Amino acid sequence: MRPSLLLAPLLCVVLAATGCSEDELGEPPTRDERGVVTSSGELLPEQLQVGDCIGGDFSVSASIVNAIPCSESPTAQVVGVGDDPSLAVTPYPGPEGMSTSALNICAPAFLNFIGLPYTTSLLEIVHLDPTQESWAEGDRTVVCFARNRSGKPLPGSVQNANV
Repeated sequence: MRPSLLLAPLLCVVLAATGCSEDELGEPPTRDERGVVTSSGELLPEQLQVGDCIGGDFSVSASIVNAIPCSESPTAQVVGVGDDPSLAVTPYPGPEGMSTSALNICAPAFLNFIGLPYTTSLLEIVHLDPTQESWAEGDRTVVCFARNRSGKPLPGSVQNANV
């Protein structure tokens, strides 16, 4: 997966990620009975859940992310995880095609999670997409994040923040 950025004019930040296996991960985060992260730990992007908060600069490498409690000034928060069914049996659509597909998944997820469309929000959408290599292995999952357009950490969870 690689991160991409959606703004009012659609921009795509292409950052190649190296493959990673669960064997290369550090300690996983601790979750409470509701699945909320209560102590920091490392996850593969495909292990992220809606509501998870991310610490550090996850855009440098999408192979491992640091999940943190949302109370610890996260860099971003997962607002959606999904597949575009229209791409289920198609060849890899390339970075531009993935950005279009991600917008179809992430824009409604952002609205439902934050309470405002990303085009009017103080937050922006960042998404992790399948790479050509992971696509060949059957990966069709897009992970959608919200982060501050200014680059500053989030004040905590942005769920229903309407910002």
